[in-house]
Amino acid sequence: MRSKIILPKEKNAPMQKQKRYSGFPNTMWVIMLLLAVFTWQCKKDDFKGEVKGNCPTVISTDPANGDTSVVISKKITATFNEVMDPATINTTTFVLKQGVVTVSGTVSFSGVTATFTPTSYLAVNTTYTGTITMGVKDPAGNALRADYVWSFKTGGTSSANQPQVIFTDPTNGAVAVPLNKKIIAGFNKVMNAATINGTTFTLKLGATSVSGLVGYTGTTATFSPTTNLTANTLYTATITKGAKDPAGNGLANNYTWTFTTGAALDTVRPMVIATDPMNGASAVALNKIVTAKFSKSMDPATINSTTYLLKQAGVTVPGGITYSGITATYNPSSNLLSGTTYTATITTGAMDLAGNSLASNYTWTFTTGVTAGQPTVDLGSAGNFVILAGSGVTNTGLTIINGDLGTSPTGTVNGFPPGKVNGSIHAADPTAAQAKIDLTTAYNDAQGRLTGAISLPGNLAGLTLAPGLYSNSSSVIVSGGDVTLDAQGDVNAIFILKMSSTLTTAVGSHVILSGGAQAQNIFWGVGSSATLGTNSIFYGNILADQSISLNTGAVLNGRALTRIGAVTLQSNIVTKP
Repeated sequence: MRSKIILPKEKNAPMQKQKRYSGFPNTMWVIMLLLAVFTWQCKKDDFKGEVKGNCPTVISTDPANGDTSVVISKKITATFNEVMDPATINTTTFVLKQGVVTVSGTVSFSGVTATFTPTSYLAVNTTYTGTITMGVKDPAGNALRADYVWSFKTGGTSSANQPQVIFTDPTNGAVAVPLNKKIIAGFNKVMNAATINGTTFTLKLGATSVSGLVGYTGTTATFSPTTNLTANTLYTATITKGAKDPAGNGLANNYTWTFTTGAALDTVRPMVIATDPMNGASAVALNKIVTAKFSKSMDPATINSTTYLLKQAGVTVPGGITYSGITATYNPSSNLLSGTTYTATITTGAMDLAGNSLASNYTWTFTTGVTAGQPTVDLGSAGNFVILAGSGVTNTGLTIINGDLGTSPTGTVNGFPPGKVNGSIHAADPTAAQAKIDLTTAYNDAQGRLTGAISLPGNLAGLTLAPGLYSNSSSVIVSGGDVTLDAQGDVNAIFILKMSSTLTTAVGSHVILSGGAQAQNIFWGVGSSATLGTNSIFYGNILADQSISLNTGAVLNGRALTRIGAVTLQSNIVTKP
């Protein structure tokens, strides 16, 4: 039988009926009241029949609650479960404090993520507290149910300054590694040699340390096992955080890689496979840096002033010698003499990582011209960025940025995701601010070059340009064909193309490199704004005074650096050279 609840209709209703009514569980009324309150908080206009949606929540933060060793250049982010009202996300509702002191910074919002960018680096080894207040609301006006609070602690340095391991030999996962192999690790900067030792560079077979000697030359650390490695065995190499640069900055984390030996020794001698200038080259620039490439990785300790020689009429040319990867570099202390023949030599003292030397001395000659080539444009810290803007970066589509992105003084960065940055984002932080200062210096340098300038045509389509300085007082386009930049065999050749107004490339147009030309040595000085056409392919560093726009599908192998305006992207691939 269905139960029935009888409500009192009259003041003098029978006691039995009143009792039946009052017997309706009081707790039920409490529950209904709580539900009403909850609904009022999360669906403010339900009583009018307008459902506004549930309360928003913070679903993640970066750094996360309780994180330690957070880099002092960190930007703080909070991600919500839904799109929020940007007008409610500001320095009042997104607060960062150190103790009771509020940290100065700017707040931005993109997609579902709020970002707090401190005005200056955070303090080292310090605990900070982040708060998202109930003043944050979604577009329907629904607020957080309570303030969201979390904390984290910084480490001792900035990721912008921390050294990194950029290559190893053997590489991670390598197999059939020779048993007489030395192990090397290359850094992205000069390190404090005293911190590169048997404690910070180790090699292990399982949990057992391998005996060996550790050396350091240039930017490369070397581990030389005391005896040959064991055949068909897995080894683990590690560079620890104790490896530091001269300023005391250590690696962010231990760097570990593994490799497996083969069953044989390496008895193959190394060879010199290429030089720049080439043997017999003429009209070589007076400011030439002389390089030699090997067939395999060499022992950096054997590439020095006794094994790499540059002479003129039997007299040694003063200069500095460095080695990285498979390339040895001789940088003369001053410009070479004009119209003069020079002789370069790599001796048999140069050895590979297994101790094999060249079969014989390798010698080549070249003759200088009468002028120096254009010196490079020094980008300073701006060179650390692949995208750098003055008034923000905006993206639509699946853009991929291979390198760091920055903007200053405006910190707006929109469209990531769906875009992806394979690097760091610096939005109105001190790193971006310094890069902008260095960019201005580089821009003024490029625009101020006058000596030896060649007239730059208004349309470059169909042309082949040699290294040098090119200039015009109007705009430049690439339309109706492609333009080729030919380094004529000089991999160090510098191209500077400056214009007073705009740079525009047409749909599907190409900049083509030949003769050893490299994107890192190409500088486009743009007096106003640059636009790369749909599906075009472009090489070089764009240094623009105003905005830079990459239309849909445009590919840039270089940098997009603008002093004042914004950088706009649309499903592009941009790769730092």
